Amino acid sequence: MLRPIKNLLGYTAHAIDGDAGKIVDFYFDDDDWNVRYLVIETGDLLLSERILISSLAIMEPDHRNRICPVSVTIDKILRSPEINTDLPLSRQFEMALRRYYEWPVYWGQVSFLDNPKNGRAVPHIPVDEALLPDAEGNETPGEVGDDLISPDEETFMPAESDDEETRLLEFGESEEREEYDPRLQSIITLIGYRVRTFDDEEIGLIEDFILDGASWVISHLVISLEKTPDRKLYLVEFQRVEKIVWETSEIELTLSKAQIAGSPEYRPDAPAGKDYELAVMAYYERLE
Repeated sequence: MLRPIKNLLGYTAHAIDGDAGKIVDFYFDDDDWNVRYLVIETGDLLLSERILISSLAIMEPDHRNRICPVSVTIDKILRSPEINTDLPLSRQFEMALRRYYEWPVYWGQVSFLDNPKNGRAVPHIPVDEALLPDAEGNETPGEVGDDLISPDEETFMPAESDDEETRLLEFGESEEREEYDPRLQSIITLIGYRVRTFDDEEIGLIEDFILDGASWVISHLVISLEKTPDRKLYLVEFQRVEKIVWETSEIELTLSKAQIAGSPEYRPDAPAGKDYELAVMAYYERLE
Protein backbone atom coordinates (compact mmCIF):
# COMPACT_ATOMS: atom_id res chain seq x y z
CA MET A 1 0.00 0.00 0.00
CA LEU A 2 1.18 3.52 -0.77
CA ARG A 3 1.73 5.73 2.28
CA PRO A 4 2.88 9.32 2.79
CA ILE A 5 6.30 8.96 4.35
CA LYS A 6 5.76 11.92 6.69
CA ASN A 7 3.04 9.86 8.37
CA LEU A 8 5.71 7.35 9.46
CA LEU A 9 7.75 9.98 11.29
CA GLY A 10 7.25 9.62 15.01
CA TYR A 11 6.60 5.87 14.84
CA THR A 12 8.20 3.93 17.69
CA ALA A 13 11.07 1.69 16.58
CA HIS A 14 10.39 -1.49 18.58
CA ALA A 15 13.47 -3.68 19.00
CA ILE A 16 13.41 -7.38 19.90
CA ASP A 17 13.44 -6.57 23.62
CA GLY A 18 11.58 -3.25 23.84
CA ASP A 19 11.14 0.26 22.46
CA ALA A 20 14.35 1.75 21.10
CA GLY A 21 13.31 5.26 20.07
CA LYS A 22 11.32 7.31 17.58
CA ILE A 23 11.72 7.42 13.80
CA VAL A 24 12.81 10.94 12.85
CA ASP A 25 14.05 10.55 9.27
CA PHE A 26 14.73 8.17 6.39
CA TYR A 27 17.71 7.91 4.03
CA PHE A 28 17.10 6.75 0.47
CA ASP A 29 19.36 6.05 -2.48
CA ASP A 30 18.67 8.65 -5.19
CA ASP A 31 19.72 6.19 -7.89
CA ASP A 32 16.91 3.66 -7.39
CA TRP A 33 14.93 5.49 -4.65
CA ASN A 34 15.07 2.55 -2.26
CA VAL A 35 14.84 3.51 1.40
CA ARG A 36 18.11 2.20 2.82
CA TYR A 37 17.94 3.37 6.44
CA LEU A 38 15.56 4.73 8.99
CA VAL A 39 16.94 7.21 11.53
CA ILE A 40 15.83 6.71 15.10
CA GLU A 41 16.34 9.08 17.99
CA THR A 42 17.14 7.32 21.24
CA GLY A 43 17.15 8.62 24.80
CA ASP A 44 15.56 11.83 26.05
CA LEU A 45 15.86 15.43 24.86
CA LEU A 46 19.08 16.07 26.82
CA LEU A 47 20.87 12.79 26.03
CA SER A 48 19.44 11.82 22.67
CA GLU A 49 21.41 10.17 19.87
CA ARG A 50 20.54 9.48 16.26
CA ILE A 51 21.17 5.95 15.02
CA LEU A 52 20.73 4.33 11.59
CA ILE A 53 18.85 1.05 11.16
CA SER A 54 18.93 -0.71 7.79
CA SER A 55 15.58 -1.12 6.07
CA LEU A 56 16.49 -4.81 5.76
CA ALA A 57 15.93 -5.11 9.52
CA ILE A 58 12.41 -3.64 9.38
CA MET A 59 9.56 -6.04 10.01
CA GLU A 60 5.85 -5.47 9.30
CA PRO A 61 4.83 -2.09 10.78
CA ASP A 62 1.82 -1.81 13.07
CA HIS A 63 0.21 1.31 11.61
CA ARG A 64 -2.71 1.32 14.02
CA ASN A 65 -0.38 1.72 17.01
CA ARG A 66 2.37 3.59 15.10
CA ILE A 67 5.01 0.94 15.80
CA CYS A 68 7.79 -0.22 13.47
CA PRO A 69 9.42 -3.47 14.68
CA VAL A 70 13.12 -4.04 13.91
CA SER A 71 15.07 -7.30 14.23
CA VAL A 72 17.85 -6.06 16.55
CA THR A 73 18.13 -5.54 20.30
CA ILE A 74 18.13 -2.27 22.21
CA ASP A 75 21.65 -2.99 23.42
CA LYS A 76 22.88 -3.45 19.88
CA ILE A 77 21.18 -0.22 18.78
CA LEU A 78 22.57 1.85 21.67
CA ARG A 79 26.15 0.78 20.88
CA SER A 80 25.75 1.49 17.18
CA PRO A 81 27.92 4.24 15.65
CA GLU A 82 26.21 7.60 16.04
CA ILE A 83 25.68 9.70 12.92
CA ASN A 84 26.06 13.40 12.29
CA THR A 85 22.88 14.25 10.39
CA ASP A 86 24.34 17.63 9.38
CA LEU A 87 26.84 15.91 7.06
CA PRO A 88 26.35 13.63 4.01
CA LEU A 89 26.40 9.94 4.88
CA SER A 90 29.66 8.49 3.57
CA ARG A 91 30.16 4.99 2.19
CA GLN A 92 32.92 4.52 4.79
CA PHE A 93 30.41 5.09 7.59
CA GLU A 94 28.03 2.65 5.94
CA MET A 95 30.82 0.05 5.88
CA ALA A 96 31.38 0.47 9.62
CA LEU A 97 27.65 0.16 10.25
CA ARG A 98 27.31 -2.87 7.97
CA ARG A 99 30.14 -4.72 9.70
CA TYR A 100 28.83 -3.87 13.16
CA TYR A 101 25.36 -5.26 12.43
CA GLU A 102 26.55 -7.92 9.93
CA TRP A 103 24.19 -6.58 7.29
CA PRO A 104 24.84 -7.46 3.63
CA VAL A 105 26.37 -4.98 1.22
CA TYR A 106 23.61 -3.43 -0.91
CA TRP A 107 25.56 -1.23 -3.32
CA GLY A 108 26.19 -2.97 -6.61
CA GLN A 109 23.72 -5.71 -5.61
CA VAL A 110 20.24 -4.35 -6.23
CA SER A 111 18.57 -7.71 -5.60
CA PHE A 112 19.04 -7.28 -1.85
CA LEU A 113 15.96 -5.10 -1.65
CA ASP A 114 13.90 -7.09 -4.12
CA ASN A 115 10.35 -7.58 -3.01
CA PRO A 116 9.96 -11.20 -1.81
CA LYS A 117 6.52 -11.20 -3.42
CA ASN A 118 8.34 -11.17 -6.75
CA GLY A 119 9.84 -14.55 -5.95
CA ARG A 120 13.29 -13.35 -4.87
CA ALA A 121 14.38 -13.70 -1.28
CA VAL A 122 15.58 -10.90 0.97
CA PRO A 123 18.81 -12.01 2.72
CA HIS A 124 18.69 -13.17 6.33
CA ILE A 125 19.37 -10.45 8.87
CA PRO A 126 21.29 -11.68 11.93
CA VAL A 127 19.40 -11.19 15.19
CA ASP A 128 20.54 -11.51 18.78
CA GLU A 129 19.21 -15.00 19.34
CA ALA A 130 20.24 -14.96 23.02
CA LEU A 131 17.36 -12.58 23.68
CA LEU A 132 14.70 -14.24 21.56
CA PRO A 133 11.76 -15.76 23.49
CA ASP A 134 11.65 -19.51 23.94
CA ALA A 135 8.67 -21.74 23.13
CA GLU A 136 6.90 -20.58 26.31
CA GLY A 137 7.42 -16.88 25.54
CA ASN A 138 10.25 -16.33 28.05
CA GLU A 139 13.53 -14.70 27.14
CA THR A 140 16.36 -17.24 27.12
CA PRO A 141 19.63 -15.85 28.48
CA GLY A 142 21.86 -18.27 26.57
CA GLU A 143 25.33 -17.19 25.61
CA VAL A 144 26.00 -13.88 23.93
CA GLY A 145 27.15 -14.55 20.41
CA ASP A 146 30.28 -13.22 18.76
CA ASP A 147 28.20 -10.69 16.82
CA LEU A 148 27.57 -8.64 19.97
CA ILE A 149 30.09 -6.00 21.04
CA SER A 150 31.01 -6.17 24.70
CA PRO A 151 30.63 -3.09 26.95
CA ASP A 152 34.42 -2.79 27.16
CA GLU A 153 34.85 -2.69 23.42
CA GLU A 154 34.97 0.61 21.55
CA THR A 155 32.98 1.09 18.37
CA PHE A 156 35.31 2.31 15.66
CA MET A 157 35.86 2.23 11.93
CA PRO A 158 37.04 -1.30 11.04
CA ALA A 159 40.21 -1.76 9.04
CA GLU A 160 39.82 -1.89 5.28
CA SER A 161 39.45 -5.39 3.94
CA ASP A 162 42.57 -7.01 2.51
CA ASP A 163 40.50 -9.00 0.05
CA GLU A 164 40.65 -7.27 -3.34
CA GLU A 165 37.22 -8.39 -4.51
CA THR A 166 35.55 -7.30 -1.25
CA ARG A 167 37.44 -4.02 -1.23
CA LEU A 168 36.31 -3.18 -4.76
CA LEU A 169 32.72 -4.00 -3.83
CA GLU A 170 32.86 -1.74 -0.76
CA PHE A 171 34.88 1.02 -2.40
CA GLY A 172 33.79 1.54 -5.99
CA GLU A 173 35.90 2.99 -8.75
CA SER A 174 34.96 6.55 -7.80
CA GLU A 175 36.13 5.99 -4.20
CA GLU A 176 39.48 4.78 -5.51
CA ARG A 177 39.81 8.13 -7.28
CA GLU A 178 38.69 9.94 -4.08
CA GLU A 179 35.73 11.39 -5.95
CA TYR A 180 32.96 9.63 -4.09
CA ASP A 181 29.66 11.49 -4.24
CA PRO A 182 27.19 10.23 -1.61
CA ARG A 183 23.94 9.00 -3.15
CA LEU A 184 21.94 8.80 0.08
CA GLN A 185 19.44 11.58 0.65
CA SER A 186 17.57 12.63 3.79
CA ILE A 187 13.80 12.83 3.50
CA ILE A 188 13.62 15.61 6.10
CA THR A 189 16.21 17.65 4.21
CA LEU A 190 14.43 17.37 0.86
CA ILE A 191 10.95 18.28 2.11
CA GLY A 192 10.61 21.96 1.30
CA TYR A 193 13.01 21.88 -1.68
CA ARG A 194 11.90 24.02 -4.62
CA VAL A 195 10.78 22.23 -7.77
CA ARG A 196 12.03 23.28 -11.18
CA THR A 197 10.76 22.00 -14.54
CA PHE A 198 12.81 20.91 -17.55
CA ASP A 199 12.33 24.38 -19.06
CA ASP A 200 13.76 26.04 -15.91
CA GLU A 201 10.49 27.26 -14.42
CA GLU A 202 10.20 27.22 -10.64
CA ILE A 203 6.73 25.85 -9.95
CA GLY A 204 6.36 24.79 -6.31
CA LEU A 205 7.70 22.80 -3.39
CA ILE A 206 8.29 19.22 -2.28
CA GLU A 207 5.66 18.55 0.37
CA ASP A 208 6.10 14.82 1.00
CA PHE A 209 7.09 11.49 -0.54
CA ILE A 210 4.96 8.40 -1.16
CA LEU A 211 6.35 5.09 0.07
CA ASP A 212 5.48 1.66 -1.31
CA GLY A 213 5.16 -0.21 1.97
CA ALA A 214 5.71 -3.60 0.34
CA SER A 215 9.09 -2.83 -1.25
CA TRP A 216 10.29 0.22 0.75
CA VAL A 217 10.76 2.14 -2.47
CA ILE A 218 9.76 5.79 -2.77
CA SER A 219 7.37 5.68 -5.69
CA HIS A 220 6.30 9.34 -5.96
CA LEU A 221 7.10 12.87 -4.88
CA VAL A 222 4.25 15.02 -3.54
CA ILE A 223 4.46 18.49 -5.12
CA SER A 224 2.45 21.60 -4.36
CA LEU A 225 2.01 23.88 -7.35
CA GLU A 226 2.24 27.60 -6.69
CA LYS A 227 -0.35 29.96 -8.18
CA THR A 228 -3.03 27.26 -8.21
CA PRO A 229 -6.21 27.38 -6.10
CA ASP A 230 -5.45 26.18 -2.55
CA ARG A 231 -1.94 25.11 -3.67
CA LYS A 232 -3.16 21.80 -5.08
CA LEU A 233 -1.01 18.70 -4.61
CA TYR A 234 0.11 16.29 -7.34
CA LEU A 235 2.17 13.11 -7.46
CA VAL A 236 5.24 12.82 -9.67
CA GLU A 237 6.96 9.50 -10.33
CA PHE A 238 10.52 9.35 -9.02
CA GLN A 239 11.69 8.41 -12.53
CA ARG A 240 10.77 11.97 -13.60
CA VAL A 241 13.48 13.49 -11.38
CA GLU A 242 16.39 14.78 -13.45
CA LYS A 243 18.62 15.65 -10.51
CA ILE A 244 18.75 16.87 -6.93
CA VAL A 245 20.73 20.09 -6.50
CA TRP A 246 22.07 20.47 -2.96
CA GLU A 247 23.64 23.87 -3.56
CA THR A 248 20.33 25.57 -4.40
CA SER A 249 17.95 23.26 -2.48
CA GLU A 250 16.11 22.33 -5.68
CA ILE A 251 14.84 19.24 -7.48
CA GLU A 252 14.80 19.38 -11.27
CA LEU A 253 12.19 17.38 -13.19
CA THR A 254 11.88 16.19 -16.77
CA LEU A 255 8.27 17.45 -16.87
CA SER A 256 6.57 20.78 -17.55
CA LYS A 257 4.21 22.51 -15.15
CA ALA A 258 1.28 21.76 -17.48
CA GLN A 259 2.12 18.04 -17.49
CA ILE A 260 2.16 17.94 -13.68
CA ALA A 261 -1.06 19.96 -13.36
CA GLY A 262 -2.77 17.57 -15.79
CA SER A 263 -2.23 14.56 -13.55
CA PRO A 264 -4.89 13.37 -11.04
CA GLU A 265 -4.95 15.67 -8.03
CA TYR A 266 -3.59 14.18 -4.81
CA ARG A 267 -5.64 14.55 -1.63
CA PRO A 268 -3.72 13.57 1.53
CA ASP A 269 -6.96 13.32 3.53
CA ALA A 270 -8.13 10.47 1.28
CA PRO A 271 -6.27 7.13 1.18
CA ALA A 272 -4.33 6.59 -2.05
CA GLY A 273 -6.19 3.45 -3.05
CA LYS A 274 -5.51 1.14 -5.95
CA ASP A 275 -7.81 3.01 -8.34
CA TYR A 276 -6.01 6.29 -7.73
CA GLU A 277 -2.61 4.61 -8.03
CA LEU A 278 -3.60 3.09 -11.39
CA ALA A 279 -4.96 6.43 -12.61
CA VAL A 280 -1.64 8.16 -11.85
CA MET A 281 0.29 5.34 -13.49
CA ALA A 282 -1.89 5.47 -16.61
CA TYR A 283 -1.50 9.23 -16.86
CA TYR A 284 2.29 9.13 -16.87
CA GLU A 285 2.32 6.19 -19.28
CA ARG A 286 0.39 8.38 -21.75
CA LEU A 287 3.20 10.94 -21.56
CA GLU A 288 5.72 8.45 -22.89
